Amino acid sequence: MACLPTLAEIESASWASIAFQSPRTGAIYRDGMLRFDHFLAVAGVDPVTTTAADAQLPEDVLEYFFL
Repeated sequence: MACLPTLAEIESASWASIAFQSPRTGAIYRDGMLRFDHFLAVAGVDPVTTTAADAQLPEDVLEYFFL
């Protein structure tokens, strides 16, 4: 069985995919990811140890985060 990536690893891969964008774009994405990590922490989810399968996040979690 394959080992699933943690939420932090998924974020890191997302960050790598925008690494060659403008510095401003990178800063905006980084800020958004840090805010999402804080949002998860308040919800009791540790992105460093939790996989997407473990998180049991509701389907509309990103919509709720943006609100």
